[in-house]
Amino acid sequence: MNIFTNFKQTPYIYHQRTASDTWSGGQASRDFSGTGVWKPRNTSDVPSMNAVEIAEPTLNVKPSEEFINSDDIGSMIGDTVTVPANTGALYRVTGITTAKNFRTGAIEHYRLLLQEVAQ
Repeated sequence: MNIFTNFKQTPYIYHQRTASDTWSGGQASRDFSGTGVWKPRNTSDVPSMNAVEIAEPTLNVKPSEEFINSDDIGSMIGDTVTVPANTGALYRVTGITTAKNFRTGAIEHYRLLLQEVAQ
């Protein structure tokens, strides 16, 4: 069992940017379709400790996705993702975490930290 068998999967489109298109979100060099575990998150999901917390959405993606460069996962920062089920909003990848199986050490998924791009 893993996150993909335990949670509902949502279709997404991953827009891989060209090296010269760092933050504009346009001119994607390639688009990839996939399904992942979408977590929209909002500030009510974050416990308040007298601090301002910002809850950004996340998308868990399979390590086998074609757009993932496992040698340089940081290269995905700045790419964008569209989640059609969520009003088709465009999100910029602002961070990536790696989830490994603690027994085997195998990568189970990558969690993309997202921020909505103003249209």
